[in-house]
Amino acid sequence: MLRFKMKYDFDRVIERSGTNSVKWDKQFLKEHFKTDDILPL
Repeated sequence: MLRFKMKYDFDRVIERSGTNSVKWDKQFLKEHFKTDDILPL
């Protein structure tokens, strides 16, 4: 029986704030939209 090791770790949370991504940067959302509880697509 062959067993393959997974390439992806879906259990680990990756911190994406501070990466200059509008989608994940809560500070940018707060400054421009006056709230940080939205998720731009």
